[in-house]
Amino acid sequence: MEATETGKDRSAKLVISSNNETQTVMITQIAGEMLEVNVEELEFGCLAATKTITVRSNVPWTIESDSDWCTVDPASGTKSVKVNVTVNRNFEDAVRDAVLTLKSAGKTLTVNVSQMYDDGTITNGDETVHFVDYNEAKAAGAILERLTSGDIYKQYRDGQAPVYHLTYLQEGKPLRIVLPEDIKIHNVNPYANRYDIRVNDTLYDEYFGPNEILGEVVLDSANSVEITMELPEGEDFMRGNINFMTETSESPAIILVCTIDVTANK
Repeated sequence: MEATETGKDRSAKLVISSNNETQTVMITQIAGEMLEVNVEELEFGCLAATKTITVRSNVPWTIESDSDWCTVDPASGTKSVKVNVTVNRNFEDAVRDAVLTLKSAGKTLTVNVSQMYDDGTITNGDETVHFVDYNEAKAAGAILERLTSGDIYKQYRDGQAPVYHLTYLQEGKPLRIVLPEDIKIHNVNPYANRYDIRVNDTLYDEYFGPNEILGEVVLDSANSVEITMELPEGEDFMRGNINFMTETSESPAIILVCTIDVTANK
């Protein structure tokens, strides 16, 4: 018999019939304290993320984390609910652990939380497009990913051009990125972001745009360029993209989606 989640006694009638005889048996279940959670362990990658656990209860309960990088919402309740478990980005060079403690008046349960660290594969891009200085980028909270699926990939993919996503958490922090050596020109979309997303800190005049003059790309001896992103006044989020092209093709060779989000707790 399953436990009752209402906190109240419940009854049922069992009717037994045989030939011409019928007997009725009343069954009563006394409500007891119920407190359950659907998982014992949670594992996260190195980036900020949220997962959901389910608390089943018929009594008041609380849940708390022993680490400030791992938070829960809601932190208490009086019935069965879903609880969001959120972790910040792990900037450390090691796996870290936290313990969630779920308590009622008569019962205590725990959920062990572990979070992986960034070994370079997420922050640093790949062999074709990557940060010149991985440690500098990691310290600045920047992420460079090669996208192969997801909403951003679907929105920005143009033909067969590889799509990369550069995420900044601090505005105005220039970072150098290695590109293929044949990249020579670029444009910035949308056109309104041409001052906020800059290559080699070049400020373009009114004639620079996706359908007008393309900006020159000068690679240094390491085949890299400097990318700078700054937020428009009064904004805390911006997204655009840079199309990098060769001299011999009008189609992008690399699409670099650029996001700056100073509110993200990563």
